[in-house]
Amino acid sequence: RTFPDDGAGIQWLADHAEPDSIIVEGVSGDYWTDGVFSRVSMATGLQAVLGWPGYAAQWHGANVQDVRDREADVARLYVTDVPAELVEILERYGVSYVVVGSIEQSRYGIPTDAAILSSACDCLEQVFHQGSMTIFRFSH
Repeated sequence: RTFPDDGAGIQWLADHAEPDSIIVEGVSGDYWTDGVFSRVSMATGLQAVLGWPGYAAQWHGANVQDVRDREADVARLYVTDVPAELVEILERYGVSYVVVGSIEQSRYGIPTDAAILSSACDCLEQVFHQGSMTIFRFSH
């Protein structure tokens, strides 16, 4: 109810994404109480580049530097206007879908139309849009 556009995007991914798809969504905080990050991967069961950083390190034994690197890469992905950098990050993690909702817009300063991503690379195809939620499919 709080994020109906996110709910619609989550349902779209649940209906259309292959079960082994990897998504990228905004990252922040170590637990759900820190915010609503990781909402898409949590609700769909799809793997994400990074969910909750502290949880990944503490409970899954992830290398702390790897977690920091992933968090930095996610942030760079959302703000870069360099196509080669965007593609390199998406390929490094095997990303299939990029999620841009109000949470990513707020966290990374992305315009509501998510134009920075679609103009940065013609490798991103908009496959879903409703209100503040846009989902792009990455085509290698």
